[in-house]
Amino acid sequence: MIPVAGVRGLYSTVAGMTAAILLTAVSIQPVVAEQVDAPASGALTHEKILKVWEEREQRVKSARFEWTEIRLITDDLLMPGESRVEPDVPQYSVKSSLSLKENQIRHTFRKEIWQVDAPRGENSFVSVSNGETAKVYLPPGYVTEYPRGHASQQVGSDEVNSTYLKPFLWCYRPSMSSVLVAPLEKFDITQERAAYQDRDCVVLRYQPTPTTKFELWLDPSRDFVIVRQQFIRDGLVANQLDVEYLPVDETRVWLPQEWRFAMLDKKGKSLLSMNGTLTRAEINPTLPDADFEFEFPPGTWVHEDKAHEHIVMADGKQRAVALGERGLPYESLLSGTGRVSKSRWKRVLVQINLSVVVFVCVGLVLRWNQLRSHR
Repeated sequence: MIPVAGVRGLYSTVAGMTAAILLTAVSIQPVVAEQVDAPASGALTHEKILKVWEEREQRVKSARFEWTEIRLITDDLLMPGESRVEPDVPQYSVKSSLSLKENQIRHTFRKEIWQVDAPRGENSFVSVSNGETAKVYLPPGYVTEYPRGHASQQVGSDEVNSTYLKPFLWCYRPSMSSVLVAPLEKFDITQERAAYQDRDCVVLRYQPTPTTKFELWLDPSRDFVIVRQQFIRDGLVANQLDVEYLPVDETRVWLPQEWRFAMLDKKGKSLLSMNGTLTRAEINPTLPDADFEFEFPPGTWVHEDKAHEHIVMADGKQRAVALGERGLPYESLLSGTGRVSKSRWKRVLVQINLSVVVFVCVGLVLRWNQLRSHR
């Protein structure tokens, strides 16, 4: 286990950086690095890489991390309902945490929000998976003015796709589905090497289309940790994630220390850049299963699937939201006064029947034209 106090001490200097320094740090301009042919050596295989990754995953049965991100974002990427408290300062900080236990995962974050009328102190995003059920909670102001939730029966969490979790999941849960943009075997192990901070890195490449490709830069001297991921479109870097690691005593468990992410549009304009700094870490702590459970708070409108939605009432009971009620005001549903009238149900049924009639008529016309064309 890594002593929490020790980790705090390691990062106290970085955590104390001024906002001006952080602003400079996140304004990175990704470029495709010059690569050279690799020297003759033993053949590297997917199996060798996977074996090293799996061994590290077995050494870290559980983990808990806290970190801070400073993000610079343009208006193009603001969430619906968000506005800037300070319009001329496109910067905000995010305090995040991640807990891992086997295939269970919990991710939370709280940002210095720009959201309108969102209650301070109650704006934490939560994503939890206990290995069987996944839940996501969006606080008021994050997407709508009221809290939203989503629950589904699935093995893992959709959060493994999050760029902001990659530094940790690359290290400790590389076998989780979707942690990489594609399964490792789909990446070609090239005969190229890329210099990353004076380190000789292996380049893996996956090309889903003729004009797009993903590159992973692995450091063989540090158990093939991923130090860079690039998405390249039409020969230009569209986004890039770089990770700095710190060795942890004799266990050779590499700890993400700092990471930088940048996203560019097709013209090279910066849409988003981010600098993350680790502030606290525990490797193999005792984590109760309760950490990976979550109950939606009262007032949450929960989406389960296409046909099922409900609102959590003040007494904890679930108030089902019928299909015909989903256009009603949230306040009326929450208060219980938003029942759909019989006349509205009749209008809904009439609209459904008309849609069916139109669909059948269009099908008949298309079939008639097809028969005529074959005569």
